[in-house]
Amino acid sequence: MAKRNVYDIGDKVRLLAIWTVEGSYTNPTTPQCRVKSPAGTTTIYATSAATGISTGVLTSATGQYYVDLTPTTEGVYRYRWTGTGNAYAAEEGSFEIRASRVI
Repeated sequence: MAKRNVYDIGDKVRLLAIWTVEGSYTNPTTPQCRVKSPAGTTTIYATSAATGISTGVLTSATGQYYVDLTPTTEGVYRYRWTGTGNAYAAEEGSFEIRASRVI
């Protein structure tokens, strides 16, 4: 089993996704990241191919996308990246936010 990343409340968590086609970085038509909180609420971050408007998905270079989160609730968060069109793929992961031992 893979080791889960653990962060403290207040840490910035960067969720990364990289798309390649035949070894070359390639932009998907619609990159999207769904994040499910420990409470079961799902938030969708995406970039519209039609308008280019982003709701939280940012790009650092061709085929390289990220979402920055600052979770305020302890527990396990799960996420799923998907891409369509030019670079069709999906990947899932999780991370944990631990409670403060001081406060």
